[in-house]
Amino acid sequence: MKNRLSGRTRRLRVCISFICIHFFISFAYAQISFENADLNGADGLLFSSGMKQGFRVWKNLYSGVLDARSNAREALNAKPRLLTCFPQKLESLQNGSFLQIRNADGVFIYASDAGTLTRMSVTESLYPSPAVFARVRSNLIETSISPDGNWICMCKKKDSVFGSIVLASTQTGKELVLVEKTDFSFTKIPVLWSPDSRVLIYEKNNRLYFIEPKNAFDPALAEEKFRSIGEGSISSVQWAGGKKLIYIRGNSVFTLSAHELYTRSLYAAMLGTGKTAGNLPLSFDEDQDSFWTDTSGTRFVVVQGGQNVFYFNCADDGRIYNSAFFSLQNGPADFSVFWISSSEETAASYTADETLRPLVWTEYFAVDGARKSAAYILDTDSKKSARLPYAHFDALALPEGAVKPALSPDKTKLAFCTEEAVYVYNPRTWTAEHIFQDEKIISFCWKNASSVYTGGDETVREWELATDTKKILFLSSAGDFMWAEDGTTVVSTVKAGTFRYKPETNTWTAAEKAAERTRQTMNKRWRIISEDRSAGFYKNLFFVRSLRGPGKTLPLLSDISDQRTEEKKIALAFEAFDNNEYTACILNMLHERGLRASFFINGEFMRRFPESVKAIAAANHECASSFYTTVDLLSDDFIIDETFIRRGLARNEDEFYALTQKDLKLLWIPPYGKTSALIERAGMDAGYKMIKNPINRRTEFLSETAKNCDGILSAQTIADICANVQSEDIILIPCGVKGSCSVTGVCDKLEVLINAVSESGYTILPVSALVY
Repeated sequence: MKNRLSGRTRRLRVCISFICIHFFISFAYAQISFENADLNGADGLLFSSGMKQGFRVWKNLYSGVLDARSNAREALNAKPRLLTCFPQKLESLQNGSFLQIRNADGVFIYASDAGTLTRMSVTESLYPSPAVFARVRSNLIETSISPDGNWICMCKKKDSVFGSIVLASTQTGKELVLVEKTDFSFTKIPVLWSPDSRVLIYEKNNRLYFIEPKNAFDPALAEEKFRSIGEGSISSVQWAGGKKLIYIRGNSVFTLSAHELYTRSLYAAMLGTGKTAGNLPLSFDEDQDSFWTDTSGTRFVVVQGGQNVFYFNCADDGRIYNSAFFSLQNGPADFSVFWISSSEETAASYTADETLRPLVWTEYFAVDGARKSAAYILDTDSKKSARLPYAHFDALALPEGAVKPALSPDKTKLAFCTEEAVYVYNPRTWTAEHIFQDEKIISFCWKNASSVYTGGDETVREWELATDTKKILFLSSAGDFMWAEDGTTVVSTVKAGTFRYKPETNTWTAAEKAAERTRQTMNKRWRIISEDRSAGFYKNLFFVRSLRGPGKTLPLLSDISDQRTEEKKIALAFEAFDNNEYTACILNMLHERGLRASFFINGEFMRRFPESVKAIAAANHECASSFYTTVDLLSDDFIIDETFIRRGLARNEDEFYALTQKDLKLLWIPPYGKTSALIERAGMDAGYKMIKNPINRRTEFLSETAKNCDGILSAQTIADICANVQSEDIILIPCGVKGSCSVTGVCDKLEVLINAVSESGYTILPVSALVY
């Protein structure tokens, strides 16, 4: 009795929390705040907007001029000018001559020689909505840039779930569609560049093709059928140096010379696909596996199923004479393999294959969803330990939070970053030769072999390694800004110093510290007013009051003040039933997107994966019930009654509380979604509200067991969901299934789904926000 009374007390706290959480959720997208207005004598206005996307928080700085016309509908005479550029993603183009910056406000190009920053495309982050949030994420999709930076491949969206693979010149801007229609992805571009940028391999309908970018826009370009390599996915091929392509089918390894690609394509029926180079002791699964090879094409690192890592050294006669292996227990997000010289060779003499050792870097999702890394290097020194085989992998020490490894253009240095620093390591000795830790790091990229572009939370800089010189190019965030004493110059102070804005180049230059001055919200003609908002996408709005003539008050931007709270909303829920393969990356993705979802947790899941349950609860996601066991409640194997249902729900509730010291919401989904009048009545008598027929099950997009990976979240499944979803629907996704589904593939599709429903104008909320 005591336990049940304490359970009822906890339920009372839960009911009260429903009210508070619903209030919070209703305004979960109130993410923008207007701050620190400064008005000069010439009606010039400075202001910042506090931005929040996922876990990222920064402040944009804007300038504008107030509109004195009597018929003005808004206070500014034009769209405000963005003076800062937040480096959410940095990419080096044309051998470092240009820096591409992508963020919530669009795509920008910084020209190194001219010192100018140009906005190439615009996404107005000042006007948020679910659809804008979706477009913002599309700004940050992965691209594939050629090693020389002259070409770029991207997946351009055709609709919510399908896209086109496009090749574009970074010099002329010309574009060529390589694949008209493919599944859209935020993380994968199915292309592979040769190290010298002369040849691009791309995948189309499970077949591989090649193209020479320099001939891409030539009217005489050979038809695609004459540029075919063979069947397979992009994971089936890798370059061995710049002249030889390695191609794996099953366990057979083939080599194709780059200069013979056209010949072999034209005469494929007679010549076959390349020269047989050897055999692997395992069958390569192009959908699940990946591989890397050295410059000779005889040594391989193969990652099987995203978990088992093999090293093979194939003799000329195709037999295996040396191998190494290790297995990863975490669900990796990405793999990178770098062939590192054991000697002090430079890139010019980087051909002695026996001196190269593979360094395997994997990024994975920890139980709590945090993205972490591990690195391993092959050791072939048998003298170190008689207990170890001749070849084995040794773990390498990494700073806490290390991610995003990038090899320098000359292949002699490896850079990676944490939130606090950018590290440049000598991979041969595995020591840090250079460390940038002047500010928190958002992103970085190599400019050339001797310098790095660093994107911090306050500045974007060019870091010259040899001299440790750090040239500030422009500001990332607003800092402590104001009009200077002259009333026309914008200055801002950050930790690196005080800087003056240069409107002719859209950049910032070092300046003397500004004289002490108080920001002004009023001049002889206008006064700036801040009004708090308790709904919509804004915490507050700026209005401008005229101080001359008949009084009038104008919104700073009429499009903002007229915006209404979105009415369309859906719930995103995850079924934590009996497998947890996807849980960690789901938590990571929700964290990155700043979303709060619901998890329906089964007792079997709690007993098998207690740390995952703790992580879900610690991330403040909504936790509800899926009964205490995975039994089919409608099975003919036994007879259930109301007491069995109520006790099963109570047991699940008590086990969750014992594990997390938190309470389950009074919501539940029966195992396999199977229900009856008796089951529903028993749950209601226990104080629970049953969630029936989520859109996935209602339309049979997901099978009850979800055995087929494509049945979980294929492109067509997402398209069907988007075509049928209505406001207040619930989308239910499993936290894992039995089988060999790709963790990263499922999570990539999940993000496509989230973006797709956001583009349709839906706000994504936990389930309780819809049912209470």
